[in-house]
Amino acid sequence: MPTSLIGLGANLEDREATLTRAVDLLDQHEHLRVRRISRWRETRAVGGPAGQPPYLNGAVTVETSLAPDALLDVLHDIENRLGRRRSQRWESRAIDLDLLLFGDCIQHSPDLVLPHPRMAWRRFVLEPAREIAPNMVHPVLGRTIAQLLDHLDATPPYVAVTGVLGAANTHFARRLAEFGSIELLLGPATARPKPARHDLDSSGRDLAIGLECVRRRARLLQAAESRPSPSGDYVVSDFWFDASRAWALHRLSPPARTCFLRTWNRLAVDLVHPRMVIVVDLPTRRAFDRFRPPTASTSRGLVALTIKQRQRALERQLRRSHDGPVLRVVDPDSPEAINELTAAMRAME
Repeated sequence: MPTSLIGLGANLEDREATLTRAVDLLDQHEHLRVRRISRWRETRAVGGPAGQPPYLNGAVTVETSLAPDALLDVLHDIENRLGRRRSQRWESRAIDLDLLLFGDCIQHSPDLVLPHPRMAWRRFVLEPAREIAPNMVHPVLGRTIAQLLDHLDATPPYVAVTGVLGAANTHFARRLAEFGSIELLLGPATARPKPARHDLDSSGRDLAIGLECVRRRARLLQAAESRPSPSGDYVVSDFWFDASRAWALHRLSPPARTCFLRTWNRLAVDLVHPRMVIVVDLPTRRAFDRFRPPTASTSRGLVALTIKQRQRALERQLRRSHDGPVLRVVDPDSPEAINELTAAMRAME
């Protein structure tokens, strides 16, 4: 039977008694067996209405013959029996049971996403999980629970924003910097994206622009790392250094690419890694509306193809990179996107 990881939390009434009762109900189910239980940890509330009392959090591992959706139904039933009421997102609650991992299952459905989409950056999830299941693997990121928590511990409070359109990245980074104590790093852009039929660099102009861009971005990151900052303050950049590599692989001819990557590799060795990468993941139609073709004769289809090619190059780099969890933003103009990001940043502290 697969091993599942379940997160527990409560911040109302007798928290410890409620959590203990939830574990008992799990173990009493005919198709479940609780194998390990973490200690309870008190943590501050993250996200949701202000002024919430602190949470008591923990984790358990269970073995089950149930399918993932059936296990989720069991968790919801236990929540209801213990007084859970759902009215506002991230509000105070008598009990919260989250299905974090179900073996190596990857699932995206309207009712259930596995692994849990926010577990990789939530310290209040990872700390108790490491206590009982340090070697369980996040099947999407390919990292163990222990490695995910080690990443949060080893990286400074730095978040990198990336995406195929630099203007959208800058727009979102500026909006994010309006909330809380955040230092904003605005980097130079790489060459303006050109239609796919001009993708091979022949003049060397793109190479020169790309090299100058990565050098300036490296200097910005090095300067930010050397400056003392108040404890807990975040640095947010409107660029992700690794995205420059994706740009080069997509944009430059083989000889120019070799030259660029030689410089990129030398600079990347000494640079700080972000605690989280934020991807401004605009749908192709919205990306086209923000991207004005350089000439009136450029067809919409050609520009859409270029955007999709750059998206694929960025996705390959994200899979290759070890720069921590990735949070995707589909609508950078929505208040919900800012709330999601600020909550994630607090959860990593």
